[in-house]
This record gives sequence, structure tokens and C-alpha cells, in this order.
Amino acid sequence: MGRIVIAVLVSAMLLAAGCSRDGGGNEMTLEDLETLSDDEMIRLGTCQLVKYEMENGKAEAERKMDEFVDEVAAAPSAKEVVSIQEEMVRDGYSCTRQEMKEVANTGTLSEE
Repeated sequence: MGRIVIAVLVSAMLLAAGCSRDGGGNEMTLEDLETLSDDEMIRLGTCQLVKYEMENGKAEAERKMDEFVDEVAAAPSAKEVVSIQEEMVRDGYSCTRQEMKEVANTGTLSEE
């Protein structure tokens, strides 16, 4: 879990902070990522990783995070790093604000 937290924090720090306040029913898009605050980015990344782990298993989620951390470490500059949140949205893993809140409050998502 430690590497997951590090990956999410690194991703949040690499994106510009801002504010967006939709009603919570829509999944975050690539455009939304530019408007999220650092705290929202952390919540989104955590939620995405919970979804990824639910679908692919803990070992695969840890492997994905290890791979991302290695990519960040190997990047010549922060400008060349794609955030884990962006990568996961492109891979089809996003969350609504309500899901982000649920993960923040419970550490998991209820299966629907």
C-alpha cells in the first residue's frame, strides 16, 4: 500500500491544482483532471486503484504501481511524466465524486 500512496502523491504533485464542483454523478474525464485540487487528485487516484484492484487483483495492482513508480523515477523531468490518474482514465478506470468520497470514508467501494 505504501507504494500506491507514493504513486498517488507523486501524481497529484505533478498536476496543477484548481477547483471543480460538479454534482458528483459523472466519472472524471481527462479534462476534469486539470481542474482538480491536489486533495481531489489523491482521492481520485486512490479510488481508481481500488477499482483496478477489485477487477485485477492485489498482486496486479501492486505490479502496476511498481511500474509507475519506476517510470517516474526514470523520467528525465516531471514534464515527461503522465500522472497515474491520467493513465488510468485512458485505461478505462475513473470514478465519480461519490465513489471518491466512499473510498475516502471507507477505504473501499461497494460492489454494484
